[in-house]
Amino acid sequence: MPNTPAEIGPGEFYPVVGVGPHPEPWPTGEQYDPELLANGDRRNVLDHYRYWKVSSIVEDLDAKRHGLQIAIENWQHDLNIGSIVRTANAFNVSGVHIVGKRDWNRRGAMVTDRYLTVHHHPTVSDFADWCKENSLPIIGIDNVDGSKRLEGAQLPEGLEERLDAVLSSYLRTLRSLYADFNAAGLAAEQSGLRAAVVANCVSLRREVRVILPGGEEQVGNAVDIDETGRIVVEVSGEKRAISAGDIVHLRHR
Repeated sequence: MPNTPAEIGPGEFYPVVGVGPHPEPWPTGEQYDPELLANGDRRNVLDHYRYWKVSSIVEDLDAKRHGLQIAIENWQHDLNIGSIVRTANAFNVSGVHIVGKRDWNRRGAMVTDRYLTVHHHPTVSDFADWCKENSLPIIGIDNVDGSKRLEGAQLPEGLEERLDAVLSSYLRTLRSLYADFNAAGLAAEQSGLRAAVVANCVSLRREVRVILPGGEEQVGNAVDIDETGRIVVEVSGEKRAISAGDIVHLRHR
């Protein structure tokens, strides 16, 4: 006979999310919420943010946000918008724009809308004006005939860049990655450093020409970053880790 609810423990049909009260002594720092430390943190957040105040999490995410922003037109039904907001939060985008009806499926976002900015624009024209004022190009995403594959498309970074803001963001991200790398005993995999490099490497999933020391050239597809930081290029079915050389992105007309 199947288990009755009374016989079912955590992790089976009723998984426990988060962590319980923090053992004393409590960690110090303005980012920590005394109520969460005392009662436990059952929110769906990264372990790094356990027991943090929402405002502190948002402040930390703001320092690391990707320049990408996501827009969706809210037509007759909004069942997918919550999922899009949740996914956008996972990629830490700069914001989500809902065009059209203001009402949307917040339940589907699973509270992730607290951690990023959700804009509303009554019409497409209003959204286009906002993008123009903020120097952001609009890129349409669809699967109609003639569409380009997203993973190989050249997406513009923006119409204008403030170099001081870009450099500050880069240095904050580098400092955070370096701190995690040291804390993990210089282990790139365990610290998340390798994953961060893979996620941000513009050469991956591209056809490249590798110019090796001595002048040797090979053409192949960049497929991975290994645990030592070398780019892995597949040439004629064979994968090769490149530790030194120049990488040139190939463009076919």
